[in-house]
Amino acid sequence: MRVVGSVVAGLTAGLLASILATVAILIAYVVFTGAASQGPVAISDALSDLVSTDVHDVRRAVFVMLIPVFSNGPLALAAVAMAALLVRHRFRDYVTHARRIRWRLLLLGMAFCAVMMSPLVIAERLFDPNAPQMPVLSLSPDWLTRLVYAAAAILLLIPAAAAEELFFRGWLLRQTSAFVKRPLGLMLLNGAVFAALHFDFQPDSFLIRTLMGAGFSYMTLRLGGIEFSTGAHAANNILIVLFVEPLTLRTAIASGFSALTLVEMLLLAVGSVVITEIVVRLPAVRRWSGLREDDLHGPPTDPDVAPRFA
Repeated sequence: MRVVGSVVAGLTAGLLASILATVAILIAYVVFTGAASQGPVAISDALSDLVSTDVHDVRRAVFVMLIPVFSNGPLALAAVAMAALLVRHRFRDYVTHARRIRWRLLLLGMAFCAVMMSPLVIAERLFDPNAPQMPVLSLSPDWLTRLVYAAAAILLLIPAAAAEELFFRGWLLRQTSAFVKRPLGLMLLNGAVFAALHFDFQPDSFLIRTLMGAGFSYMTLRLGGIEFSTGAHAANNILIVLFVEPLTLRTAIASGFSALTLVEMLLLAVGSVVITEIVVRLPAVRRWSGLREDDLHGPPTDPDVAPRFA
């Protein structure tokens, strides 16, 4: 009952916080564009333009990146805080079972994911003649503005990824593990929910996000916390908005399966395990990360709450 209560109360508090924060950032956008002084029609047009068209300038691109920070961040924080209160856990228990948050693991997650995903980015540039110009180059002709865009992507997408990881792997993975005991089933379930809540049900996008969510779940279960998966998640998003396409709020267009899609699925499935095991098994990497043997296992299981991460 405490699990059910934490889910209901957590989601209620999280959605309320998310709605309020999203409204605040949309108001800020309307004021920033000057539409607020031009009446309701101009406000409606500005918001419609933000949602339904491609991003074509740095200012709009930055505002679009702010939206997941202001929507997902409050949702995750409020939901997890409410759950922690109801089941009498520390908030940090949903982040890590280590003695402290392992920031070096986050950096390793970013570095290893960047290395893993770079071949896909390069392949898309080489084998797709219709691939658009990289956003970091196309959104502005000015190098200083390009640097501002790159810095904004890094500064905003890391907390955005942290919010998603806190919600899906820190909280939801823990709750569902009370009912699904097999790790593979737990990972696939978490990945499917992760994909579904992105509301993009094109088969290729849905399967890729499912595998990505399953991979992040493996990292969390194996390492006893969300630090590494947060870094990997952030690096993936940063690479996309810098070198593939800017973040957009418009409905996705079906792209269909291709050889590159299948390669991406295979890389996500295998690569997530490989980069995690590098951290666990290579002594030099493990020492630098500060990973300890007891970090790989959760605390004693509370049968009324949920079992350990690993």
